[in-house]
Amino acid sequence: MPLNAPQSPSIDPERLLSPAVGSWWPALAGGALVQPGVLLGHIDRLGTRLAVHAGQATGQVRELRPVGPVQYGEVLISLGALAEGVASAGATDAVTKSTEGLVAITAPMAGTVYLAPSPGEPPFAAKDSRVERLGRVALLEVMKTFTPISSTVSGTLERFACVDGDAVSAGDPVAWIRPD
Repeated sequence: MPLNAPQSPSIDPERLLSPAVGSWWPALAGGALVQPGVLLGHIDRLGTRLAVHAGQATGQVRELRPVGPVQYGEVLISLGALAEGVASAGATDAVTKSTEGLVAITAPMAGTVYLAPSPGEPPFAAKDSRVERLGRVALLEVMKTFTPISSTVSGTLERFACVDGDAVSAGDPVAWIRPD
């Protein structure tokens, strides 16, 4: 197999391992859904970019190795169970499920998303619940500063795009709302 051909990492039910030595560049964010064949990232090796695909793995990204050097067999991604509202649809359906007619509530900046005001408390909003315009959906923590993530429309919360404690980038969807 040529060096730049797509690779699938060695897997066990919960961990995706590096198929080669090089510099790891993830293509997913925490909380992303993984289905068979999805691009996980790239490994740059001796000036050649190696695409790393999921093989037959299915789940939701729980932990993601940051950009940097990687050795053969090291953990690239740890998978967890699918988030509530996603598990019932199945991983493949959840990834391909249409967002037509839905409004994405996005993270305004990179940080850690929290769906409840504090551990053990109920979430700000639940799947299938009514959310008012400017109603709080989550909190975004950046350097110990918490910023509310609010809905831009009134409607029904269809599903979350991440789980509590996930790292997100600016513009990443946090939740999907079906407007009234």
